[in-house]
Amino acid sequence: MSFIKLTHTNRMQIQIEILLITCL
Repeated sequence: MSFIKLTHTNRMQIQIEILLITCL
């Protein structure tokens, strides 16, 4: 369960980075 939560958080972070790159 902790692993799933960690993966979900990492996925969210990746999406944020993609949004930032797209904005730039």
